[in-house]
Amino acid sequence: MNQRKQEQLQHALRTAIQQVLARGLSDPRIRGLLTVTEVRVTPDRRNATVFVSIFPDDRAELSLHGLHDAEGHVRHEAGELIRTRVMPVLTFKRDERPKKDAAVLRAINLAAEADQPRP
Repeated sequence: MNQRKQEQLQHALRTAIQQVLARGLSDPRIRGLLTVTEVRVTPDRRNATVFVSIFPDDRAELSLHGLHDAEGHVRHEAGELIRTRVMPVLTFKRDERPKKDAAVLRAINLAAEADQPRP
């Protein structure tokens, strides 16, 4: 698959999966704010890794277990929203980047405050 088509499929999957998650799933373990941050599709289009950020942190592990159990359902629902010959098998993984980004921003703010001259 060429790079452009792969990127288009990744974008379409990201949008469709986010819509499915926004509608809500019946699993009570899946709680909090779920955001699809990235989707990576293998070149053969058989598998896709879906990176999600989950807030609050205390519900992340349980929500991720619920998402793993709902992978087939989410795949089916997302497949109804997009047109593709082959619907990839989904695997959900937690995206740690937003948490790391927030920590870096906090460190920058602390350093900037420490640099400020005190009157």
